[in-house]
Amino acid sequence: IGLPGAGIGFNDHLGWSHTVNPHDCDDLYKLTIDPGNPASYVYDGESVPFKTETISIQVKTESGVETVQRDVLWSHFGPVVARKGDDAYAFKSANMDEYRFLQQWYQMTKTSSLPEFRNMLDMQAIPMFNIAYADVEGNCFYIFNGRFPDRPEGYDWSGIVPGDTPDTEWSHMLPQHRLPSLQNPPGDYVQNSNSAPWYTNLNAIIDRNEYPSYLSPPGNSLRTQLGLEMIESDVSMTLEEIMEYKTNTKLLLADRVKRDLLNIARNRIVSGVELNEAVDLLDAWDNTASPGSVGSVLFVNFWSEYRKIADPVYAVEWQERHPASTPHGIGDPEAALETLASSVQSMRQTYGRLDVPWGEVFRLRRGEVDVPLGGQHGNFGAFRVIWFQPDDDGKMVARGGDSYVFAVEFGAPIRAYSILAYSQSSDPNSPHHSDQSAMFANEEWKRVWFSEEDIAANLERSYRP
Repeated sequence: IGLPGAGIGFNDHLGWSHTVNPHDCDDLYKLTIDPGNPASYVYDGESVPFKTETISIQVKTESGVETVQRDVLWSHFGPVVARKGDDAYAFKSANMDEYRFLQQWYQMTKTSSLPEFRNMLDMQAIPMFNIAYADVEGNCFYIFNGRFPDRPEGYDWSGIVPGDTPDTEWSHMLPQHRLPSLQNPPGDYVQNSNSAPWYTNLNAIIDRNEYPSYLSPPGNSLRTQLGLEMIESDVSMTLEEIMEYKTNTKLLLADRVKRDLLNIARNRIVSGVELNEAVDLLDAWDNTASPGSVGSVLFVNFWSEYRKIADPVYAVEWQERHPASTPHGIGDPEAALETLASSVQSMRQTYGRLDVPWGEVFRLRRGEVDVPLGGQHGNFGAFRVIWFQPDDDGKMVARGGDSYVFAVEFGAPIRAYSILAYSQSSDPNSPHHSDQSAMFANEEWKRVWFSEEDIAANLERSYRP
């Protein structure tokens, strides 16, 4: 809300989407304060004076709004964010002075082909985001986009970097051609769900060793693995199938660990808790977090506690040579028995029973809307990602996750559908404060009024400013 343009969207020729990418574009440098001059620091054997800037901000206090001044030190790396003893710590960011991202997004909406789109990416003003692209010509494209420093080799850029030598300096960004990307790979798909770039397409795995080690960590989330599972199992998707897959409430984690859990817990009594009722319930459960599923509440309660104490969590951790089938199995059987027993006790105390439907506990509430909501956090291998927090009455209420969702088919004419989880208006008195929220919870979509004719036929009102 408030963005003067499209950050995610499409035009007559092409469309793109973003997911947040795990990236590192900032560094913290450790500076040694000059023992002979505390107003300076040592760099390349020389004493370099800090620059001092006085900033003023308005602060709301009990007696009203007051103007507070602070002196801020700057090094040639950037602002000093902390001082400890004889050391100072300076922050350097690839995005410190970049302000043109709105301009780049606007110009991306004006492109009409993949070459034009890629040329616009050379602007490198958008600080991060995976970009997945498709167009009317049948092209698909992916890039691990961002403003990534071209850092010198030989240092651990995940921690604090020595700031007393020019050897750790960087001054420019990695250009587009040095970022992980795929264009029209085998299988004709690209995908990403807030993941590293390496497994965008299982038929064309990107070799991370060909890129700087600091660019993005290895790994492949369960959420991304579920997306790959759906794509790889359907060689010819329709728009309607894409829309159905997007609302998939399956928890891939359950596929990976439930069988082990049942084998461990069957016919066991732990801390006076007989576990067979829980075993039978989970055995019959469909491994989804859909509103009507029974067993999901127990499983999520169990896993939320188990992963805090288990060591190791999985019997088989994620493996690079098996990127879409690991991790799996229960790694700490004793912790699993303990937390399953405590989860059974907790649910009986809270709900009086174990067979609680998901939607009875997990809700979407906005305005007058209070409805069951399927989905769960991506850590559970959910593709329909929802973050829940407890409300005053103990219900778990959606506070984040899926927000703007759209699906588009580039044909003649273009067909497109979208949904906005929190609805269009922040005004509680607007009819559009919660209308899409109810549709989102019901796994419904609305047509995108894209053409001038569609817009004219569906106007609520028009005006000239």
